[in-house]
Amino acid sequence: MNETSSLILLNAAILGLAFIFSHFFSGAFIGIAHRHGLLDYPSSRKRHARPMPFLGGAAVFISFWGVVFAGILTAAFLNRDPSNAGSPFLSGTVLLIPKISGIFLGSLVMLAVGFVDDKFILSPSQKLAGQMVAALILMGLGLTINLASGLGVLGYLVTFVWILLIINAFNFIDSLDGHCAGIALISALALFWITQILGQS
Repeated sequence: MNETSSLILLNAAILGLAFIFSHFFSGAFIGIAHRHGLLDYPSSRKRHARPMPFLGGAAVFISFWGVVFAGILTAAFLNRDPSNAGSPFLSGTVLLIPKISGIFLGSLVMLAVGFVDDKFILSPSQKLAGQMVAALILMGLGLTINLASGLGVLGYLVTFVWILLIINAFNFIDSLDGHCAGIALISALALFWITQILGQS
């Protein structure tokens, strides 16, 4: 089996692991939400007819980071073999690791904001403040949009606005059960296909 085929199989395995994690943790957190009364009740803004469980964000968070860390551990294991030194999976993972902490901390802030909002109902300005903190954490650790990376301070401003727009684009479509998750799935599959074309891990 050549290197390209191995990489495709590895990425497909990681994608499959993401589906397994998502299915397992979604079911687990649905049960937890029902047991503890963490339910989203119908209202004028919500289109579902019966109470829906919160904690979906926790299932996404654990599933996503479970897969990311599984990928990093796989890369670390494969890196023990000197013959794998030029692997695109390993080189891509090594380049990504310094930025992982920023992405993790930013997503942790968003998870906390979502949980507090589910429990206590935050005002729009309070939610925006949490989103801004998450965006600033990412940028503080050097993450910018690739197309804007050469624009200096303007590049960070573009990145800041883009992150807030993406967060709220998903936030605003989360009025129908499964709508936000469905759009996220389509986006994830599209990004997965693009990474295969570009040969990125």
